[in-house]
Amino acid sequence: MKPAAGYGVPFSQSDLLPMDFKSVWEAMEECHKLGLTKNIGVSNFSSKKLKQLLLTAKIPPAVNQVEMNPLWQQKKLRKFCEEKGIHVTAYSPLGAKGTLWGTDQVMECEILKEIAKSKGKTLAQVTNQLLNYK
Repeated sequence: MKPAAGYGVPFSQSDLLPMDFKSVWEAMEECHKLGLTKNIGVSNFSSKKLKQLLLTAKIPPAVNQVEMNPLWQQKKLRKFCEEKGIHVTAYSPLGAKGTLWGTDQVMECEILKEIAKSKGKTLAQVTNQLLNYK
């Protein structure tokens, strides 16, 4: 078996099936209508996927959780979500060292280190402020 998408995972491309976003979202809307959840959202949706979802969604996603950090700010996606009233929340704001897909570029960024030092803050505090800046 060849690793899928270059991540070294032990399954083949033929094992992958396309995601039926419409049916899955309808089921999540039903959970919401039944009171099983207060809000429903998505993770790792691009603007293109969100546009497709919004064509049929009766309840728009409350949130889109995506990887975001000072070196990958997702400006286009954040603007789209803001226009649609979808909250964006970040994961891996300090990078993703030790993962198959990430690096330690954020924590090793000399510019961020200089800003943190000049402000008497930690690099994590500076990163948080940068991500919350509009």
